[in-house]
Amino acid sequence: TETGAASIGGDGNNSFRGNLDEIQVFNKVLNQEALSALAKAVHPCGAIALDHLEIQSAAGASGLTCAANTLTIKACTDAAPSCTPYTGGVSGYLFATGAPTVNWDGTSGGASGNGFVIASGASSVTKDLQLATSGTVAFGATASAPAANFSTACGFGSPACNYSAVAAGFVLTNSATGTTAYTLPAQVSGVASPTVYLRAVDSSANPAVCTPALASQTVGVSLYYHCINPSSCQAGNLASVNSTAINSSSLLPNSVNLAFDANGSAPLTVRYDDVGQITVNARKVALPFVGATA
Repeated sequence: TETGAASIGGDGNNSFRGNLDEIQVFNKVLNQEALSALAKAVHPCGAIALDHLEIQSAAGASGLTCAANTLTIKACTDAAPSCTPYTGGVSGYLFATGAPTVNWDGTSGGASGNGFVIASGASSVTKDLQLATSGTVAFGATASAPAANFSTACGFGSPACNYSAVAAGFVLTNSATGTTAYTLPAQVSGVASPTVYLRAVDSSANPAVCTPALASQTVGVSLYYHCINPSSCQAGNLASVNSTAINSSSLLPNSVNLAFDANGSAPLTVRYDDVGQITVNARKVALPFVGATA
């Protein structure tokens, strides 16, 4: 008789590399006939169910009334926050609860109006929309065919699924004329990022078009950073914008002079002398709008 920890699939460096399924334990040694029968046995898999839908927002939890936002609707087979892709095909519709008017793009998402269709073989689809008036809405999604077993999850907002739009503000883009929010990819610690643009924009007579703000002037903008992962920052001002160190506290932002061109775009580079994930925040009180924030 041997004692010790039991293992299935190998021991130490001789472990089986792969997934094990339908493990069976017998109380005797099987003969060749029994082993052959087991090897030939077929067990049909049950149908994979749609557990829930997940919504992601390209603009995060906030945006501008003059700029469109893109929602990604994902189909998942397991419980949130996980999302193993479901590829059996899903049709349904999006909805927004709140006072602001939401204009749904009927040419995206594979369906008209606020509808969406995730084609069979795919696990997601994108839908464009625009909040035409300032305020906050709570997005949701309903799967009509097949029905999801659980409620929709969201990867943005606090509370989850909440999205706000303002008439004027800052947006970080990778283009001097862009209005789509841009997320810097992973950077090397201590090395300045490629040039990106902080755009100051305002709503115009055409609600679908942003107009430049703070155009053709150099102004001081309050900047600070916030640590996401890990959630607490190391001591010291370890982030900088245009080689100027900025604080990690929203209560003590640093004023950095930024030169805005005729498009309301100020070029900047970001450097972080630590590792992890951060957000850089900008704030400026100015006319014709108040409280521009990104």
